[in-house]
Amino acid sequence: DVRIEHITGQNLGINIVKRLIKIDGDNWWVEGDNKEFSADSRSFGWVKPEDRQFLGVVDLSKTISK
Repeated sequence: DVRIEHITGQNLGINIVKRLIKIDGDNWWVEGDNKEFSADSRSFGWVKPEDRQFLGVVDLSKTISK
């Protein structure tokens, strides 16, 4: 599941596109594709409900024909 989120907690205030990896209660663990350089839960921890605003889901099943 790839989601677009606006993360406001921990002084971030950024829009991110990340994969939702784990859910623990109301908390989300999100990760990007680039493990070495991605700003994600590996660097800022669990995303709490008060620190996120869900913006949408990326649907990778749709293809664009030329």
